Amino acid sequence: MPKLSAIDSVNPAMERVRWMLLPFRFATWLKLGFIGWLAGEIASAGFNFNFPGSFPGRGKLPPGGIPNIHFPTGMLAFIIVAGVLFIFLLSLVFLYLSARFRFILLDSVLHGQADIGRGWSAYRAPANRYFVFSLVYSIVTLLIALLVIGLPLWRAWKRGVFSGGDILRPVLVLIGSIVLILIVFGIVSYVISSAFRDFVAPLLALGNLRLGDAWAEVWKFIRGEPGSFAGYLCMKVVLAIAAAIGVGIATFICIFVVLIPAVIIAVVLAVMAGMLKSKIAIAGIVTVGILLFLLFVAAMFMIALTLQAPVAVFFESYRLYFFAGRYPRLEALLWPAQPAPPAPDPLPPPPPLPEPGIAG
Repeated sequence: MPKLSAIDSVNPAMERVRWMLLPFRFATWLKLGFIGWLAGEIASAGFNFNFPGSFPGRGKLPPGGIPNIHFPTGMLAFIIVAGVLFIFLLSLVFLYLSARFRFILLDSVLHGQADIGRGWSAYRAPANRYFVFSLVYSIVTLLIALLVIGLPLWRAWKRGVFSGGDILRPVLVLIGSIVLILIVFGIVSYVISSAFRDFVAPLLALGNLRLGDAWAEVWKFIRGEPGSFAGYLCMKVVLAIAAAIGVGIATFICIFVVLIPAVIIAVVLAVMAGMLKSKIAIAGIVTVGILLFLLFVAAMFMIALTLQAPVAVFFESYRLYFFAGRYPRLEALLWPAQPAPPAPDPLPPPPPLPEPGIAG
């Protein structure tokens, strides 16, 4: 099969989505959405930079500069440390699950069937390699981000930028420089993470390669086809924006449809609670309201996962079809060789020619 470009890979990916998800089956959509969610296929990130609207005294700090910062001690410090440790352990668990479900999603798309157990047991070794690299990469990127943000702030503080009079302009310049560096760092991080997620992972799963060997193969591809790789990355951004808009519209419609009966039920419960005078009855209505609210939240979560199923299947299919023409083992799985058609039956022998007559 010829190598597909970033644009040519869209149609076969869409066809695979139709093949896997149509006709609509709620259980299949929900399961694939759940797999895509844990695989990190539906994750999104935002960078919010909040600039202060005004400063006391038209950009001047109070006398004495920045006030002294008192760090918490005692029980408050214990709660903060415990909270940070809990968040770290929870992030570690989700990072491990993301590594395992990354290969479950790949296996589901390759076989056309969502099977968590098969993917969990079949790709244990490559998923562990994937997890180790993801953990190291996350720590390194976090440290670099802290340096990018913290080092300019520390230098500005040492130069006395925050203890001067009018600090608005230097602070804006400082923030602008940090934002510019973060944008460059984000682009580099996007390139590395895309190469790892989209191309190294299939090599780990199907070729059983070591991490270094897989990266060497991917680097060989990038160096040989830099234009194709750049076009693929740009096309992924365009497709991600289009998918976000489509899923956002569908989610808004579903929320609106579900919210109407939820609001009606809430109003009825509120009226009933206002009409009743018994505290036990009011407590019962409040309990029912809380349970219905939790049910509403669970229903919205299931709807969100269901709507994300086509997105997860499409992007996994898209990267596989783009990479298949450059990796023969993946190509053989996506386009298995068809058996040769049986040879046609031999033609019957021609009838014997009539004997020549005797001339009279």
